[in-house]
Amino acid sequence: MSTFVPDVNYSDDLAKGYHEERENFRDTDATTFKVLSEIGLNDKNVLDVGCGDGIHCRTLLEMGAKKVIGLDLCEEFIRLAQEKDKDCDKIEYYVSNGGNMDIIPTNSQDIVFSNMAIHCCTDTQPVFHEINRILSKDGYAVLMFNTYEINKEYEHLYNTYCPIRLGPEDSTIIVQNIMRSEQETINHINNANLEIKQKLIVPDRFANVTNDYEFKNYVVKNPTLFVLQHK
Repeated sequence: MSTFVPDVNYSDDLAKGYHEERENFRDTDATTFKVLSEIGLNDKNVLDVGCGDGIHCRTLLEMGAKKVIGLDLCEEFIRLAQEKDKDCDKIEYYVSNGGNMDIIPTNSQDIVFSNMAIHCCTDTQPVFHEINRILSKDGYAVLMFNTYEINKEYEHLYNTYCPIRLGPEDSTIIVQNIMRSEQETINHINNANLEIKQKLIVPDRFANVTNDYEFKNYVVKNPTLFVLQHK
């Protein structure tokens, strides 16, 4: 693993606040689920990496998935998700790090999905290697997360935290991203023997660098949707 900053993990209080305000920051969902719909989820096994409180796991099931597994590093998120879906035998939740998903068998998932979670990982290379291992032969990885452009003289900010305010202007939900360039991300994808089938920048009106971040004027956040398959 990298020696940079640790993976982002939500405190219990932050997880509960995020859960309560979740409907206020779903700006990128329409594009993400349109792509998933085009791929097709009927009778598919789907893994949600960084599932949070399970909100997308339920949508994936409604879209026709046969079974959905949700993984998240935050124990409180998993507790909330399990409580919500305790009567659903088609969704399972586990506490797990994205770079080490041994609980998931090799080549077992038709779709690997992740929404705004991979930018919480200190090193994305193991994450993409795990996605390659878990993904079925003809499966798709549909991954939405932030990449960053940083002014040349401030490139030392890569692989450090950036505070992001979620929701409308009066929101108090502040989360952290680990800033990584698009090129580094693409290198990690290629190194994992995955191929980029589609790449989209998707505007996100309700997730912005906080105004009090010292280097706000030197960084640009790009919410990016990657669709990947085995090479």
